[in-house]
Amino acid sequence: MVVAVAAWSTPALAGPGVTATHARHGLRCGTDHATATPVAPPLWHAPGVQRVVYLNRFGATFQIMGSTTNSATNVVSTSVASPRTAVIPPLESGFDWPGIAECVTAAFAPYDIRVVEIEPPPDTVYIEAVVGGDGTELGFGADDLFGIAATNNVCALTEAGVAFNFSETHRGVPERDAELCATIAHEVGHLLALEHETLDTDLMSYVLFADTNSKSFVDADSTCGVRPGGDIACRCSAGTTNSAMRLRSFVGPRATETNLPSIELQSPSSNGQVTPLFDVEVLATDGEGMADVLVFLDGVVVGIDARPEGDVYRVTVNGAEVGGHMLAVVARDLAGNTARLEVPITVELLDDGEACDAANQCAGGVCATNAGQNFCTQICDPAAAVCDDGFECVAAGDTHLCAAEAGGCCSTGRRSPSDLGALGLLILIVGLKISQPRRRRDLTRAR
Repeated sequence: MVVAVAAWSTPALAGPGVTATHARHGLRCGTDHATATPVAPPLWHAPGVQRVVYLNRFGATFQIMGSTTNSATNVVSTSVASPRTAVIPPLESGFDWPGIAECVTAAFAPYDIRVVEIEPPPDTVYIEAVVGGDGTELGFGADDLFGIAATNNVCALTEAGVAFNFSETHRGVPERDAELCATIAHEVGHLLALEHETLDTDLMSYVLFADTNSKSFVDADSTCGVRPGGDIACRCSAGTTNSAMRLRSFVGPRATETNLPSIELQSPSSNGQVTPLFDVEVLATDGEGMADVLVFLDGVVVGIDARPEGDVYRVTVNGAEVGGHMLAVVARDLAGNTARLEVPITVELLDDGEACDAANQCAGGVCATNAGQNFCTQICDPAAAVCDDGFECVAAGDTHLCAAEAGGCCSTGRRSPSDLGALGLLILIVGLKISQPRRRRDLTRAR
């Protein structure tokens, strides 16, 4: 297997036609003349099979080994870096991330590509664009690189590729948010079988956004190279290349129908009360095919489900803060049409004795189990009267917990495990990991 690396980098490039801006932020690809096996564009693209691009601004640790990159296992080919382990930090403040994510989404909107900001399940295939750091994490000098992508073959799709985009290198660049968006689209483009172009307004050129004020995958033939006047031989096609045409060929055009999907929020209800850990269930359908359902809390995306059970999409939100929130659900179809619903909800903690799945649901901070039943409780001191009425402080291993008094009666909705002193209690130290009686989509912001 031929392994090639595509990089967007910033050494000093002095010479005729290179402006001062370009000299500081000159861009080169580490494998401009690397051997690659040309791959003809596919004759057809299967409809309804969208490629997924995951924008990861939360940081990640990658193992550098072997000759193949796999985003799902955080393994990156040794062709891309020298360290055995690369720790990419989260995106630091100062960048307009919502605008950047929207910009990247718009760049790929004409194509059968779905851009997400929540990591897909590990048993799926997806491209990852990790955003953060300055390049030293991969063994390069600080500010040497805008970005670098590990590809299995620059002329073909790298289905589980990883594109590194070094945000700190962009910090002093004109139009830095737009430039970072362009870098992300550029590096992901390499994973989608695109090579460099001399057309200055194309995202696959090295010309800065500030020098063009417009960047896209242009539907026009271009000579290969990194900037106007710097023609080199194309590696993947004869004579010229066309980024838009290659994207349509390799990943397919996005469907163009305009009918909105139907959406119904099944739970929680409007003005409903939930705990910090709760499920959102949505019924969503579309005549031409659904893509996914997104869940937002106060405008921030907190979950995604692209694999429904029938027409029901389920996202588990974990760690919501106590108080009032605005919950929004968005259904997206394969054509990119969206339908949105918003409802107010209130997050409250559970009292001692109420059924729980995780400790962060409980006012007392403990979710315990007895005889297969989980209930909220709290650690107590047998010498002090700290338990609620109807509860007593009983031994539970090396500690004591409040539990329903033997023979006592609890209000509706509470559980009353009996003979706790004899059976003992198991404290569930669950945090974000809980027993799952049914399939869940957990909120996952970082690896």
